[in-house]
Amino acid sequence: MRILKDPFTGDLLLSLDTFESKQVKDKGYVRISTKGNFFGYLKILYDDLSEIITEELINERLEGYGFGQKQEYDEALMEKSVLTRYGCNLIDTWPNRNMAQFFIYSETTSDGYEVHVATDDPDNINIGEHVHYYESDLGDELADAIKNNGGDAEFPDDIYVDDLNADYVREAIETVFEYTAFRLKEQVIDELLNEGYEHEDAEAVA
Repeated sequence: MRILKDPFTGDLLLSLDTFESKQVKDKGYVRISTKGNFFGYLKILYDDLSEIITEELINERLEGYGFGQKQEYDEALMEKSVLTRYGCNLIDTWPNRNMAQFFIYSETTSDGYEVHVATDDPDNINIGEHVHYYESDLGDELADAIKNNGGDAEFPDDIYVDDLNADYVREAIETVFEYTAFRLKEQVIDELLNEGYEHEDAEAVA
């Protein structure tokens, strides 16, 4: 089902038959014949288009999961969606050792240099694995800690971060959001296909 505007006459052209059997190429334009009642065909056209998978429909479903454009452009909603889905809280009050799943904090060396620690056990620090000279390395550490923690929405785990306003915190949230939105988009498309929706160009997809 297609609707086009004739580039020469300005008419809207409809076809209810198989697109390939009616098309005539004229100077790069696809021209389609129409017969019968215009408004009747337009109603059928609307019904047909309502079964096509569009970016708008995908986004609507993604927003329902908390990972659509509405959340993407709102920092607070983005953080809430990420932390809720992965069952964790970010806290900046030092917890008891057994009350947090991961810790990110700064320390000062004996000669006055600041280093950053990212670990699941502050009592057993491995310099080569848990200590970072650059704060920019902490974004990946936090993103992994969020994705791999064992909490859920009802019983979230705590992740201790000594500076919740640090740039790497925002970067970690964005990284996890994008990772999750990408995976959910594939899930949403599969759901829509199972519900009877079709890709806009089914032959191209096949």
